[in-house]
Amino acid sequence: MSDEYGDAATPHGALHGGVIGVVGASGGLGTTTLCAALAMRGAMARGRSLLVDGHPRGGGIDVHLGLDAEQGLRWPDLVSVRGDIDSAEVVAGLPSTQGCAVLSWDRRPGPRVDGAGASLARALTLRSGLCVIDLPGPEASEPERWWQLCDHVVMVSGGGVHQVAAAAITAECLIAAVERDSPTERPGRFPAGQIHVSGVLREQQRGAADRDLVSAVLGLPFVGVMKHDPKVVSALIRGEPVGVRSSPVSLLADAILADALSSKRGAA
Repeated sequence: MSDEYGDAATPHGALHGGVIGVVGASGGLGTTTLCAALAMRGAMARGRSLLVDGHPRGGGIDVHLGLDAEQGLRWPDLVSVRGDIDSAEVVAGLPSTQGCAVLSWDRRPGPRVDGAGASLARALTLRSGLCVIDLPGPEASEPERWWQLCDHVVMVSGGGVHQVAAAAITAECLIAAVERDSPTERPGRFPAGQIHVSGVLREQQRGAADRDLVSAVLGLPFVGVMKHDPKVVSALIRGEPVGVRSSPVSLLADAILADALSSKRGAA
C-alpha cells in the first residue's frame, strides 16, 4: 500500500468536523462498540459522520452498524491505491446508514496496512464531517501515525490492577505521540500539544478501582464510565446500528461528543 496519499479534490488544510479516536488500553473493553455508538450519535446530531476501522483482524466494525452484508468499499478494496485519490468519491462508495459511512475491514484474510493506512485515513478525514477512528493500540505497527490524525483521543481502561497498569503504558505512549506532533502534519486541527486526551472507565467487576481513582493514577480527565449495555447485544442480533437507540453506551457517546466539542472550542 502506498505510504502517502493526496486528495485530488481537496485543498491542503481543508476544514473538517473533527476526528475522535478511541483506543483500548487492553483487550475486551468494548472500544469498537463505543466507536460505533460515537459515529452513529454524531451522524444523528450533525447529519453525517465517518467511522474508520483500524483493526485488520477485528472481524469488521461494519458489523456494529448492521452493514456487514451491504455492498461497498472496504479496506481490502483500497490496498492497491497509489497517489492522488478523490476522497469524496471513496467516502461515497462506502457502506453507510443514517448518514454514517464506514471504512471497515471484513471477514476476508488480507494484507495489513498498519501505519501506511493512516495516510489514506487522513485523506478521508479531510473530506468528512465528524470522523471516528477505532485506533490500533501501542502494540501495532506505527500506531502513532493513527493517533496523530485525531483532535481528541479517548482511552478506555479497565479498573483492575493489571488493566490500570496497561492503561498507564498506553497513556504514556499517547502523550509522547501528542508531544511529537506538529501543526504541519495536522492541517486545520489543533496546534502541537493540544490534541485532547481523555479516558473512559469500563465497568467490569466489583472490587475494581473507581473512575476518580483511575483518573488520578493516570493523570487524565475521565469523561465517564462505560457500563454493561444489554441493548448492544440486541442491536447486533437485529442487525441494527449500535447507538441508534437511547442506552448507556449512547449516553456515554453523547457525553464524549460534548466533551470533544468543548475541548475543540477551548483550543480555538
